[in-house]
Amino acid sequence: FNNQFKRSCLPDGPKIGSISLSPRGDWRMPSDAEATMFLDWIENWKSSDSSLSAANTGNGDSTAPVAASAEPRKERRTKRKKSTKTLRVLLRIDMQVDFFPGGNLPVPGGHEIVQPVNAISRSIDYDLVVDTMDDHPADHGSFASQHSGKKPFDTAILSGVEQVLWPDHCVHGTPGWEFHPHLDRSMVARIFIKGQDRRVDSYSGVRDNGARASQSMKEKYDFLGRSTGLVEYLKEQADALGKSEIEVDIVGLALGYCVSWTAIDLAAETYRKKAIRVRVIRDCVRAVASDDHDRLLADLEQVGINLIGIKEILPQSLIS
Repeated sequence: FNNQFKRSCLPDGPKIGSISLSPRGDWRMPSDAEATMFLDWIENWKSSDSSLSAANTGNGDSTAPVAASAEPRKERRTKRKKSTKTLRVLLRIDMQVDFFPGGNLPVPGGHEIVQPVNAISRSIDYDLVVDTMDDHPADHGSFASQHSGKKPFDTAILSGVEQVLWPDHCVHGTPGWEFHPHLDRSMVARIFIKGQDRRVDSYSGVRDNGARASQSMKEKYDFLGRSTGLVEYLKEQADALGKSEIEVDIVGLALGYCVSWTAIDLAAETYRKKAIRVRVIRDCVRAVASDDHDRLLADLEQVGINLIGIKEILPQSLIS
């Protein structure tokens, strides 16, 4: 019992405050995967020891209250185990201050998704909640300020790849780089950092831009399409929990760029010869241009990405 508990509490690297650093340098909140395994082990141990229930009752008078209080817990565990072979992941894309109204690269209506994203994140339906985070240096090549005569939303060529030029945003250590102050991050297992290399942008949470560049271009710029480690991490967690498939629900900002690129890249990956299933929660994403929202969702459907509504995951009472 003690050994199981100790293993569930081990951090995965040196700690800075309450945040751990993995060997790769990604910021990481302590994973709940080991704790989930530990709780499952406890449940199995309890159910296998029939004397435990009798010991907990103390005397005949307390039998009914104990049985009544245990029943809801049993129902909750049953709900969690509906698909025990699937690693269910909630992936939250770039929920950072600069992408919300008032930030340097605001997405209209961004504030509207914070509360529903929190509600979904607190659901017991997910084995893991994972965040991605833009983390740019001040001189990042995707910034219009780094290109003479260019303005935001112009295009340029960056390391052989066509690049939309953006306002300076999510510069490391600035207020706009922080996560939204009302975003609940207590359940986050891992943060995947992207956009640190000034030579290439990184829309996808899976890899840097340029993955589809020509071979000659990749030989010239060998950092194009570099992995963030997200897919490798999900596969490691699925292995550790004895899962046979992976399903990822995606929320966040902004649709058409980081949300869409991440969804498409993830859907192209496989685990144990099965495609990783990807769903975008349409109520919990917003586009840079609000008029594009429905069209961008339709574009995702056209390439095989499933769309679902938040009401298909949570009852209305937990959403509002």
